[in-house]
Amino acid sequence: MPARSDAYLRYRPIESEAALDLLEKARLFGRRRLGEPVIPIRRVHLRRSVPIDDSAGLPRDFQLTEIADADRGVFAIYLSAEPDDANFAGQLAHEAFHLSNARLLDVYVEGLNCLLAEEFLREMGRDWERWRRHFEAGKEPLYGGAYLLLREVAAEAGREPLDRLLASAVGSPAGGGKMEIDIDRWLRTLPPPERARAIEAIERRYEPLDAIRKKVQPQAAFRRPRK
Repeated sequence: MPARSDAYLRYRPIESEAALDLLEKARLFGRRRLGEPVIPIRRVHLRRSVPIDDSAGLPRDFQLTEIADADRGVFAIYLSAEPDDANFAGQLAHEAFHLSNARLLDVYVEGLNCLLAEEFLREMGRDWERWRRHFEAGKEPLYGGAYLLLREVAAEAGREPLDRLLASAVGSPAGGGKMEIDIDRWLRTLPPPERARAIEAIERRYEPLDAIRKKVQPQAAFRRPRK
């Protein structure tokens, strides 16, 4: 993962005060639940994933949290939704939680960020039901599947232990600064009964979700618990 990127300079900035305020609230929520970010954050550039120059041939309409300069603590968040779009708050919250460790590229983390986005939006008095219906209807199957998986793990093992999931991050065999979740390390932090139920919940969904991962985001990690 490159230590520096100026890609955000080629995308349209989001300058809405309400959007920037929501970002700060999401960052505060993330620190409260997940602890301080692995890379200290000094600035976050908020961008629409729409190129300033439409003829540049750049990708568009995606969501991403990117390390722009690790040494200086500069990040960029790209969102496909505009600030007045119904999808905006959910996209922003999800991506803001990636700031806790932007080197992680992992299915478990995507599911956790969806759970956190749900809790954050509810705390802010904003709508989550449209996202729940969206995921349960099979839309965005990787993110929806990860959300449903982590929701089931929380039901079996308790919600609070999942906030310690990022403490089980390890370097990725792929190198390049990427990290992934060592799910066995996290499972060992659970008491045996909860551990067994959490493993069962993961096993119920693992194979179909991993098949989706391989198709739509093969670069993401998704470790299966050891038997």
